[in-house]
Amino acid sequence: MFFLNTDVGSCATRSNILRKYETASGQMINTDKSSISFSSQTPQETRQRVHNYLGIEKEGGVGKYLGLPEHFGRRKRDLFTSIVERIWQRANSWSTRRLTSAGKLVMLKSILSAIPTYAMTCFLLPVSLCQRIQSALTRFWWDSCEGKRKMCWVSWERITKPKDLGGLGIRDIQLFNTALLAKQAWRIVPKPEGLLARVLLGKYFIGNGESLKVWKDHWLSTVTPMTPYGPVLEKHQDLVVSDFLTRETKQWNIAALKEVFPLLVDTITLLKPSMTGRSDGVAWLGSRAGIYTTRSGYFAAAELEQQHTTTAQTPDWKKLIWTGRTSPKIKLFLWKITQGALPTGANLQRRGLLQHTTCVRCGEVETESHLFLHCEYAEKNWSASLFKDQVTPSTCSEFLEALKLGKIATCLPPVGVVSDVFIKPEESLAKAIGAAREWNLAQPPPKAQPQRTNSRMITPDLDDLIVCYSDAAWKKESNIAAFGCIFKDKRGSTVSETSCVEKNVPSPLVAEALALRCALLTAISLDFSKICFKTDCQTLITALTSTVPPADLYGIIQDIDHLSSLFVSVSFKFLARNFNSAADKLAKSALCTATSSIP
Repeated sequence: MFFLNTDVGSCATRSNILRKYETASGQMINTDKSSISFSSQTPQETRQRVHNYLGIEKEGGVGKYLGLPEHFGRRKRDLFTSIVERIWQRANSWSTRRLTSAGKLVMLKSILSAIPTYAMTCFLLPVSLCQRIQSALTRFWWDSCEGKRKMCWVSWERITKPKDLGGLGIRDIQLFNTALLAKQAWRIVPKPEGLLARVLLGKYFIGNGESLKVWKDHWLSTVTPMTPYGPVLEKHQDLVVSDFLTRETKQWNIAALKEVFPLLVDTITLLKPSMTGRSDGVAWLGSRAGIYTTRSGYFAAAELEQQHTTTAQTPDWKKLIWTGRTSPKIKLFLWKITQGALPTGANLQRRGLLQHTTCVRCGEVETESHLFLHCEYAEKNWSASLFKDQVTPSTCSEFLEALKLGKIATCLPPVGVVSDVFIKPEESLAKAIGAAREWNLAQPPPKAQPQRTNSRMITPDLDDLIVCYSDAAWKKESNIAAFGCIFKDKRGSTVSETSCVEKNVPSPLVAEALALRCALLTAISLDFSKICFKTDCQTLITALTSTVPPADLYGIIQDIDHLSSLFVSVSFKFLARNFNSAADKLAKSALCTATSSIP
């Protein structure tokens, strides 16, 4: 696809480019399959001249490219109408009929919600269009067959909540659209030299602090975007973060921090800048890896949306419903009970339907608790069931209370769900047992976990290879960490060992990374050239090999990467904790000495 002006020079340049391509590749451009699209204000004589010069007769603009129209104006409502039509068409096709609720949920998440994805990566869809898409998805979820509308028992806002908050985890169309477009903006990060990157680049910087504006950039935290605030003296207006680092050690200048940020000293000193002068970097704080993904962006947008709505404390729905070892159909049935999505008599009364609202067996008002716990028929079913311990769900006042009780009870044998309520309790129990046994037999056997060997790792066969074992000990109450490093030769004899203590360490992971950096610095001072570093922190090993390290480790990982280049041979390996006991003991001893000396 070429974009060019209609003057003779532009057309000639385009022809020369294609001629060189044909010569180099041996392929020719098929002019019969090519087309030219003009702007609406292009005169007819100009169009004819370009057609004749380029040898292309077809005029484009009316077709589609990757499912989207080639030309469109400002009115996008009609442009994307085909998206809604495709969703309706797919939802009403023969393959979607007679699906269970579990089948519908799978299709809604994996197929119907994915139909507008490509359009949403390119355009911010109008709110009215998002509402039409939502309406199509809603009708698919609640309706049983084409042309027969059913009642929506739960609002779309509640359905799109995460499962642990009582929803089904279905994507909110508008929020997902925003998350997809943010992915386009994030793509400027790997290419900061581009014009768009230079204009838009600007948040969440970490590194040596030389490019970070103190009062404008988010640099105070690696967890949430934070900038200092308050009245700024004129002499402090143009400060950058590196102005608060010492020239020699690249550590925080506490005196300078106390002068400008007396209330933020403890917060700032938890940040660990690069001590080797590595450049600043950009990190997305919505994910542990520091890289923006559509998934993390969506959850960040949903969390921000959730902050605007005040909700009471909710049970752990994910634990109560979704983590049980039972069929998806039963899980959704439990979700409908707890969310008031069953057409019980009480729910019908709340919707203004006053007929057929009583229990068909005893005549009382039909609520979830009555239907499943307190009705005489339900009580007989519960009394006939066998549990490992004494459990009586019918004594619970609410269904949620009985559900919590059921999570800790063990049924002997496993029991399923029976829809026929007009049979005897004994027959109902027998059917339920049979249904549970049938489902269990249909499940694949659990995969055997591979046995984890604790054998020592084999190091390269180098006569002068040194192996360094590093570990850290961290005290949460005081944010103090101690590091232990033990250097051994190939025969296993200890060559050297060292320990040190550092204050203002925010987490155990940062402590492990600092311990490894300390080990590298010590190895350089001892003139070791071939070395293998071993640590019992798997997360740190993963961070060392990632493209973008976690935000809180950014400066430390940059230092480790730079220091590693000073060795002839260097490697980093994970070691099981029980084989790192010597370094662990050294670190804990140093921490104990440091904390006991603090008044």
